[in-house]
Amino acid sequence: MKPLCVSFVEQDQHLADQVLTHLSSTGMHGIHCKDPDELNQHHAQGTCDVVILDAVTLGEQSLTLASQFAKHPELRVI
Repeated sequence: MKPLCVSFVEQDQHLADQVLTHLSSTGMHGIHCKDPDELNQHHAQGTCDVVILDAVTLGEQSLTLASQFAKHPELRVI
């Protein structure tokens, strides 16, 4: 069984590294995206099971992304 794949956008590299370390320690695979375009590229490849969107980091863009990803029921959006 493949590990759960979680992708997220974070501009702070130190925080992103902490998240990746935590995900790895729990048996999950994390994908850090530096911007929404990179997140969309990973989604297009179908590599992720869960996407975490942060309204503080992305602002209103997080709502736009959430509505786009909601069209794909196999992808969970947090």
